[in-house]
Amino acid sequence: MVAFYAATKVGTHGSVIGIDISEGMIEIANSKLKTFEMPNVGFALGDGEALDFEENSFDYILCGSAFIWMSDIESALAHWRTRLKDCGKVGFHAFSESAFVEGVTAQSVLQKYGVSYLMSKLTGSVDKCKELMKRAGYRNIDIKVDSNGSYIDLAEAKGLWVSASHPAPGQYPHPMAEMTPEQLIDARADFERELEKLNTEHGIWNDMTTFHVLGDK
Repeated sequence: MVAFYAATKVGTHGSVIGIDISEGMIEIANSKLKTFEMPNVGFALGDGEALDFEENSFDYILCGSAFIWMSDIESALAHWRTRLKDCGKVGFHAFSESAFVEGVTAQSVLQKYGVSYLMSKLTGSVDKCKELMKRAGYRNIDIKVDSNGSYIDLAEAKGLWVSASHPAPGQYPHPMAEMTPEQLIDARADFERELEKLNTEHGIWNDMTTFHVLGDK
């Protein structure tokens, strides 16, 4: 999505390269590209934490819906800075610590079992995002907060239990991998009880507050 949008902004003399670590996602992107007349955009298989491009290559490096999945987000930011031109900018989006009620509730429950489930912990506030950017060497940091969310019903919320097969952004191996079957059963029961406490006549509020972060090299 970011690559297609950026391609509409760079003009006829600019170009955009979109990368993804998943071959399947690259195939989908290339398939979509066939339906548009956008000669200034292309896609390639790549690792966002180890960009296979020379230093000082880009005016912008933008990351959407992927930053929290990286194994070392601070190192990724520092790495991106080396690939930016002197006046380049980096941008990414992240979610608030209060976003995704299933993740927030699971985090609280799993702590009782000695399991640290990070989700958006590293980027979960404006201050944390600013600090990450500063440590990576960026300046003129601008963060816009998009406050959003909606109510979901209790049954839907209970169905969002994270489980050991649920994605754990940036954590490898999965933090729940060492839990016993009995612990997993008990944790899910605790999870459902906590959600019941949050339930209202409208359902459960599912916060989706997002931070849009931009900074200069």
